[in-house]
Amino acid sequence: METNICEYLITHTTTQDTHYWFKVSAAYYEGYNLIKSEKSAADEGWKSSSGSTITPPTTVTASNGTSSDYVLISWNSVTDAVSYNIYRANVGIGRLY
Repeated sequence: METNICEYLITHTTTQDTHYWFKVSAAYYEGYNLIKSEKSAADEGWKSSSGSTITPPTTVTASNGTSSDYVLISWNSVTDAVSYNIYRANVGIGRLY
């Protein structure tokens, strides 16, 4: 079974050197009802005070219901990037749950 990695980048709503905890859940529509999974285990993350010299990924796209098994997220690669992180919200780019 192929594993898909999903990432979402938070840049403007975090404070440098402040630690945050993140959880992720999955959701799908059944008719007009949004069905949500339980939240994942929490993971800690923070933005360094040294600043970033790398540009964010561009042309980010997410599949729109083309599979009942997954959502495929893709983007253009970034020069010198060694990894990518995906963050998600269930309503626009607003609050993360």
